[in-house]
Amino acid sequence: MSNRRPRWPVAVAAATGCFLLAACSSKSTTKPPAPAASAAATQAAAATASDGSGASAPTASSNLHACVLVSEQDATTALGADPGVGQEDTQNGDFGGNSRCIYAITSAGVQVSASSIAGKALCDGNRRSNSVDVPGVGDRAFETPATGDQEATVYFLKGDICVSITIETTAAMGSAKDRVIALATTAAGRL
Repeated sequence: MSNRRPRWPVAVAAATGCFLLAACSSKSTTKPPAPAASAAATQAAAATASDGSGASAPTASSNLHACVLVSEQDATTALGADPGVGQEDTQNGDFGGNSRCIYAITSAGVQVSASSIAGKALCDGNRRSNSVDVPGVGDRAFETPATGDQEATVYFLKGDICVSITIETTAAMGSAKDRVIALATTAAGRL
């Protein structure tokens, strides 16, 4: 009989360590929970539990989901056609999160981005000298200059979360500015 120890315990320990390291990673890519209403309700419940009023924004460690802030139904109303489920890319970690959701139809689309990592600095950094304030959206909001009549972008800050919403439309759809402000108002109400 040999005095040699089996190597599998070392392999199992190494594999377990790698698994735990991966599980503790600060980044994770997730898809929005289904249905979106339940995620919004979860965020609202968390806000209500924090101060009893439901008026506060999620904390920096809360999971952000841009497709919850602007739902498929909201995008359908803004675009005049159902774009289907939004394509979301989300990273949430110990220090906050970033999320982007894109809804697209053949000739138009909506992009929603949200960040709880240095949100105030992010919103401030996107403000231009010719930006126009948008009252009544979040804690403060502004529209950035568009590259054309059929595009509009609104940035708003609510708590420590910066959200930007961009819409591109066709001339037949009417004012992109009115549509993006309506989306921003809806999104701010969900934070």
